[in-house]
Amino acid sequence: MIMAQYLQSRIQDPIWLEPHEISFLRTRISEEEALVQTFEIRMDEFRAQISELTLQKDAKLVEIASLRNVLAPVRRVPLEILTEIFELVSEYRLWSIVSHMFIISSVCVAWRKAAHAAPRLWSTLCIDMEAHILSSDYTWVNDWFTRSQIVPLNLHLDFCMDEYDESLIQRGKKFLEYILTQLGHKVRLLHVRGHPVIFSPHPSSVALLFTALIGRIISFDLRK
Repeated sequence: MIMAQYLQSRIQDPIWLEPHEISFLRTRISEEEALVQTFEIRMDEFRAQISELTLQKDAKLVEIASLRNVLAPVRRVPLEILTEIFELVSEYRLWSIVSHMFIISSVCVAWRKAAHAAPRLWSTLCIDMEAHILSSDYTWVNDWFTRSQIVPLNLHLDFCMDEYDESLIQRGKKFLEYILTQLGHKVRLLHVRGHPVIFSPHPSSVALLFTALIGRIISFDLRK
């Protein structure tokens, strides 16, 4: 009775236990610890089952997405119409054309193939030197020119700077000269805007510009 009272109420006074009571408590503790271990084992088993069921569920969700992808109306749109949609969407995205085309090409393999097979989509290239930090690797620019195939290209270059940046200026000069010497034969229209320092103190850049693009449309917008 005394033991039952201890187990059911708050202990506020010193406890005096008989040897058999101490033995009883220790046995009770061992039994309860064994039950806790049993519960933990069962919980681990449930966690493993939940993990496996989660994997199965995720696999089914992927399968459902694939099936819905096959049924998507856009899959039945002829390539010519899909290309026209891309062109219409791109028409008013002059200075964001680079990010826009990369987004279109990243949606899925089918869209990427459709976009890469439409040279008119790549017939305009607008480069903001501050937004498109260019290194000496112009691979993506070459790819852009390649995708335009035989379609003449309109090239817009923005060398405007919020603050004077000598490294940006040097990259701009190198990029302009690369375009003129390596890819100038594909350019139909060149529009350049930016600080005059881009072209000076190297007037040869301007001479190179007119030599490389003779017979083409050239537009300068020099601003400080």
